[in-house]
Amino acid sequence: MQTAKLFVGIELSLAVCENLAMVQEDMASLIRSRDAKVRWLSPEHLFLVLRRAASVALPLIAHVKDGVEQVASSVEPFVLVSRGVGVYPEGARPRVIHAGTAGGREQVEALTRALDEALLAQGIPMEHGRHVAQVVLGRLCTPRKRLDLSDAVEALRELPLGSSEVRELVLFETRARRSGMQVKVLSRHLLRGVQAAGVQTA
Repeated sequence: MQTAKLFVGIELSLAVCENLAMVQEDMASLIRSRDAKVRWLSPEHLFLVLRRAASVALPLIAHVKDGVEQVASSVEPFVLVSRGVGVYPEGARPRVIHAGTAGGREQVEALTRALDEALLAQGIPMEHGRHVAQVVLGRLCTPRKRLDLSDAVEALRELPLGSSEVRELVLFETRARRSGMQVKVLSRHLLRGVQAAGVQTA
């Protein structure tokens, strides 16, 4: 049976994506100078990933959409404030470089929990392992190499990156291509009180 790799995420504002692209450029130079390599995500692939589903059978995608719709319709719009840069795991061998969240963190955590409950109730298998909702900027291609980025992380910890108005949740499908990762929007789910034109009801 054919399956799809899905994730639920939040799209960032253009200003935030532009700021993140500049951070990537600055960090790329630093990391190259330390003989390490990073596979950076392109600006159009910069999302706040709330939850990833394991391989989902194509007939079950409709159930995923139902679950995301249930969660979205129960949450009011909010502002997501991006700030700072971090790595995971912390220490000498990080695997992921990510942007931080300063405002809207409680809403993001609540959304993640609600998605877990709604999708599991729909019988959707979730990706195993620890997952933290975050904006991944890049993944280290040399994870076994010692790479101390603590100085860069400390310098960028409070860097303001802008804000995004969150009015919807987006269900994405990812596919691996020879040219790189392809991301496709499957459906959009407006948050409570948001109309299709972006005008909130009274």
